[in-house]
Amino acid sequence: MPRSVDVVVDVTLTNFVRRYAFEKQFFVGDIVAPIVPVTSFKGRYKALGKELLNIDTADTAADRAETNQIGYDVTEVTYQAIERRLKILVTDKEIRSAPNALDPMKQAAITVTHALKLRQEKRIVDIASATGATHRSTPTNDWDLDAATIVADVTGAKLLYKALMGFEPTHLVLPDHVADEVAAQQDIQAMIQAAAAMQDPTQILNTISGKALPSPLFGMTLLIPTVMYNSAEPGAALSVARVWGDDAYMFGIGSPGTGINWGVQFQSVAFTIVRWRNNDPEGWWVKAVHETDEVEVNVDGVWKFIDVT
Repeated sequence: MPRSVDVVVDVTLTNFVRRYAFEKQFFVGDIVAPIVPVTSFKGRYKALGKELLNIDTADTAADRAETNQIGYDVTEVTYQAIERRLKILVTDKEIRSAPNALDPMKQAAITVTHALKLRQEKRIVDIASATGATHRSTPTNDWDLDAATIVADVTGAKLLYKALMGFEPTHLVLPDHVADEVAAQQDIQAMIQAAAAMQDPTQILNTISGKALPSPLFGMTLLIPTVMYNSAEPGAALSVARVWGDDAYMFGIGSPGTGINWGVQFQSVAFTIVRWRNNDPEGWWVKAVHETDEVEVNVDGVWKFIDVT
């Protein structure tokens, strides 16, 4: 076991990991549930409702008259940022034999941080898909059949969403295979190709991928998560699945604390890399640590389309 004096925060590796664009590769959790830095690992926050839509209180006032007070109900809820950490061993032999282009210490830092973010993303999806806290609808047909089905499902759900929230959803989440199926439909292909041909004919070659779908789509910012996870125990046969599954989601995302945000992540300690020496086998332990809690602050802020493929 290392002594306390052997454990040090590796600023170089920490800065490297914080600059690494995890969200550009796979993750969208930090977008649909923005991070809110807090000074304490536990505390209370205010979960607001429809107060921003309230016009019942008169705003006119006579000269020298007292200003009318706006009233609203605020639900106070507690959060608790739990310390989460994972470690990996990098042996001296691996460091000595590594090619010049590969830095095993940096690769180890990415690996453990990626694993923490993967579990964080899964927790966010679990909250967003919880039966009791999510507005949901079953598509009239699979979304890989025709564009009219998608348009009818999304526009109908947007109307109901606006009735619940008082504003339109801001983000649409389509898992990568769903986006690919949507983009592969003939009528959508024709629209994308026509638009691409007006600018650059070579763009037509990209329209077989969901990445060719425009953003905003249906008036919402399009997010296409691609991250996978393995649910099997270590050493068992792989059981790989998509974190976001076969479902699509609409979210209302505003500034944290405004009352129009679906969820947030309270983070009391940001991702930090810690390392220490190991004598047998000889090498370095690299550990990623952070303290966070993922919470839903507005249950009306998410809509789930169940099994769209």
